[in-house]
Amino acid sequence: MAKFEKGHPGGPGRPKGARTKLQEAFWKDFAGAWEQHGAAALMKVATEDPSTFVKVAASVMPKEIEGAIEVRSVMRMPEPAKDAAEWITMSSGSLNPAPKQH
Repeated sequence: MAKFEKGHPGGPGRPKGARTKLQEAFWKDFAGAWEQHGAAALMKVATEDPSTFVKVAASVMPKEIEGAIEVRSVMRMPEPAKDAAEWITMSSGSLNPAPKQH
């Protein structure tokens, strides 16, 4: 039976995530160049071409972040104003005006 015969599933192939020799060599060389010039290259791009710097930074950020965010906020709502003058007085101060004196 021929290796690429119709209906023949073929072998298991390279395991998922396995790199070729070329990829391994490239990343080894890239890591060496990064160790020598990485920080200087970042500074040069940041100062000479900030839009590219931001694009690169955004491209290496995770697209999704898993986790939970809990936000707690407490704010006392002011008493309703009787008229526009009282509302202006209440609005010009802090967000939480002192309670009305009865």
